[in-house]
Amino acid sequence: MNWQALLNPDIQKFIIDHQNEDPAKLALKKTPSPDWPYSEIIQQIKARQKASKKMPDWLDCNNIIYPNTEIIEQASSQACALFKSGLFKGKNFVDLTAGSGNDTIAFAKNFKNAHAIDISSENIEILAQNV
Repeated sequence: MNWQALLNPDIQKFIIDHQNEDPAKLALKKTPSPDWPYSEIIQQIKARQKASKKMPDWLDCNNIIYPNTEIIEQASSQACALFKSGLFKGKNFVDLTAGSGNDTIAFAKNFKNAHAIDISSENIEILAQNV
């Protein structure tokens, strides 16, 4: 995925403006700009829709890049991540399966040093962008 292109302010506005539309129907429409990664934009809209229930605070953040929908489905909900993170505090924390980063972000608030590891380098790049 060329996720960096998704940071374009016009693309971000398009994603937000169309977040409640049916992605399948939207995919059949003409791309607003020929140089936009339209299939990735549609994936962002799908992921944003899934995240709206699990991670509602993410919707209020600017320039969020959502991982693929499978990662969102596997992610802890925001409430669950906050609950789990409240059980521990300390100096160092390592999330060995960062995925969406929802747990990582929650735990990082209670630790001096937080590190995220994931099998996908792209997930880690996106997580670094989102933090």
